[in-house]
Amino acid sequence: AWNEGNLPAFLGGYQNSGDVRLVADGAVAAGFNNVRKHYETLVAATGAMGRLSYSNLDVTMTAADVATVVGRYAHESGTTRSAGAMTVVLRQIDG
Repeated sequence: AWNEGNLPAFLGGYQNSGDVRLVADGAVAAGFNNVRKHYETLVAATGAMGRLSYSNLDVTMTAADVATVVGRYAHESGTTRSAGAMTVVLRQIDG
């Protein structure tokens, strides 16, 4: 969804909850609305969503419905580029 320029669909992977956390750029966005604002600010700053890719992914099931993913990300939009390490904790909800 990110690479298609569809931010609402990308955010559809996040639970609309105050429990959601995003750690990025040395700050913590707590709650879905703040996570959404973080991404909206990123898109506004770069002028477009650009391309997002992941590599070297290592997935560990930490519970029957929880996976921890560690890997690398790369994002580029116009002349703006960023890359680094990332950790994502995923929880399956309602199937």
